[in-house]
Amino acid sequence: MSIVAEKPQERLKASEAFWKGRKYEVAPVSPRITRIKELRAEHDNGNVILCAERTKIYTDYYKSHEDELPILKRAGALYDWCAKKLVRLEKDEMFVGNIGTDWRSAHPYVEWGVWWIQDALDLPREDWIREWQSPGVFAYVSPEDEQVYREAVEYWKDRCIQAHSHSAWPDEVWDLLGDGCTSLGARGRKFTADMPAGHYCANHRKVIEVGWGGIREEAEGHIQALMGKVFGDDARRFTFWRAMKKVAEGAILLTNRYAELVHAAWENEPEGERKDELKMMAEGLA
Repeated sequence: MSIVAEKPQERLKASEAFWKGRKYEVAPVSPRITRIKELRAEHDNGNVILCAERTKIYTDYYKSHEDELPILKRAGALYDWCAKKLVRLEKDEMFVGNIGTDWRSAHPYVEWGVWWIQDALDLPREDWIREWQSPGVFAYVSPEDEQVYREAVEYWKDRCIQAHSHSAWPDEVWDLLGDGCTSLGARGRKFTADMPAGHYCANHRKVIEVGWGGIREEAEGHIQALMGKVFGDDARRFTFWRAMKKVAEGAILLTNRYAELVHAAWENEPEGERKDELKMMAEGLA
């Protein structure tokens, strides 16, 4: 029966006639989806951890590589994070990849800006405990992580990208602050340049089609082609490909760490659907 008609009222009548008397059943929710919904509810009920793991890894790396070129420093810090971060496998998880040490973790990008962290840490002690270290807060900071953040703020306050960008802006730019039209940050503060690299669109298709190993080989090819004859703008290209190789190596290392984690879980899992899933995941990661 066709339900195409010239007028909306006719289409509605035709649709009602089509469905009248027909019966259908909604498929039951699977146990996996039920558990996922329960986890989602738990996740959204506060108590997210503001994890300082990445902050400490990045701060330690930058402190020990002060004289390294910025592009190499960023690549090296990323590699260090891939090598040292805690890798987790959650129950029923099909796609691995955790941000921090807890399954509900979040983390700041201290190399981009720390002023909002400093504002929070400068709160009166009672306010800090109530807003950041009490049960049910939106983002919990442990006493150990609090000390990491305090040390990080002291290091990054004059080194972060925000600080460097502000030092380059002419005074006339700040005359626009609070004009009701120009956005220079939050709540009238000079918050700018705090958009971490993860907000940009990466070339995911190349990673899928070529693989991180292929990207590493491409970078190595460019490095070898330039070796011994780096002049002028070649220096930028040479340094870029060295950084790109390091990033690819970090991605490979992190993927292998997850592969080993999932493989170990597969070995200890009894026969059944989950064991088959873990096997597929481990093979895909490897």
